[in-house]
Amino acid sequence: MSAAPPAPSSADEPGPDDDALLAALAAPGLTERLAVHYRPIVTLTTGVVASIAARIRFTDPILAQAPPKRVVQLAEQTGAIVPIGAWMIREAVLELATILQAPRPEGPVGLSVKVAMPELADAGFAPRVAEALTSTGVSPDVLVLELTHPPEAESPKVAANLQMLRDMGVMLAVDESSMGPEAITQLRTLRIGEMRIAPGICHGAPVNADDRATLSSIVGLARALGVVTVATGIQNAEQFETARSLGVDRAQGALLGSPVPLAELMAWMKPR
Repeated sequence: MSAAPPAPSSADEPGPDDDALLAALAAPGLTERLAVHYRPIVTLTTGVVASIAARIRFTDPILAQAPPKRVVQLAEQTGAIVPIGAWMIREAVLELATILQAPRPEGPVGLSVKVAMPELADAGFAPRVAEALTSTGVSPDVLVLELTHPPEAESPKVAANLQMLRDMGVMLAVDESSMGPEAITQLRTLRIGEMRIAPGICHGAPVNADDRATLSSIVGLARALGVVTVATGIQNAEQFETARSLGVDRAQGALLGSPVPLAELMAWMKPR
């Protein structure tokens, strides 16, 4: 496994307040001030990059000063996440098409994109995904949509989007930490294909028996249901090895690579 791509530097100065961020989100031309960065998701048994996780980044001079997670939270509250997400799907699938132009012996690399509930509740969401795939020639089975909050009760629009995505062959993913007490029912009902395991569990598993047992149980449930597991937040070799030994399928985190622009990721992924 090659050394991970470098992490981008960050400033220590305090960022703008929420009012400034909200004003920037509401300003015209928001989608002209966005970028997508990517981090690798690695197969634990081989060290090969199985897929890449797309993460939104803001080039707006105000928004760029705040943590992306905070900006996304505000965008979800205001509805700005819908045009942001629409732009991101188009851009990420287009850039994936560039990557797929170079065939790999290990097979095509996949793409994972986060989807917030306001996006899933928008009637045009699934048609936009279909258009992005059709216009680039990218196969739906390489796309994974990470549901940030699995819907507890599907509205007609959410249900229609989920059905269209399933019919296309797009895989859905959820965070293990977002699952309720009826986890098995949710996984089956939503036809989830990938479960992402919270960093806290992955960090604790090498040193804490309870976390190790929890991780083992998650893997067992996922295998029984035919769901791929992804350990997130992997920071060191011990966490990597523990996840691998317990049967986790894939991993991402600082040890394996922080989000970087497409050109940097492609340079890192080139055979050496």
